[in-house]
Amino acid sequence: RAWPRVVRTVPDAELVLAGDGEPDYVSALRTMVATLDIGRSVRFVGFVTGQQKLTLLSAAHASLLISFHENFGVAALEAMAAGLPLVLSPTVHLAPFAHRHGLAIVADPADSDALSRALVTALTDPAMRAHCERSGPELSRREFSVETIGRRLLAMYEEARA
Repeated sequence: RAWPRVVRTVPDAELVLAGDGEPDYVSALRTMVATLDIGRSVRFVGFVTGQQKLTLLSAAHASLLISFHENFGVAALEAMAAGLPLVLSPTVHLAPFAHRHGLAIVADPADSDALSRALVTALTDPAMRAHCERSGPELSRREFSVETIGRRLLAMYEEARA
């Protein structure tokens, strides 16, 4: 519901919906897109991996992960590693970290006005974009590499064992 306001402010914006889900949910999204008459600016690409995912991330200007219940948010981490500004809901576990480092705007998914403002900012703020391009990849490597996570898990298991 926030997207029509975004397109009024950023007329050339395109919302690319990547991923799959329950068929009824995807059908409801498609119906909402048709009802809101925003189909010209919305593209459903389904589940993507590998080079197709890298191509989408490299062409994107921002990444959005809005959910009422979300675990860690691997898709958000991938977008952060690609240097994209993020718009996340508070339920995405990565949101506090990304927000604290200036890489994300956190918006309530039930507040379409706040969500549209967050999206417009993520799409149009050159300072935020430059910061995300510079800091997102480095923070992703430093904080979420296999080596870093492995060390943290080992320390956690050693503490639990002790």
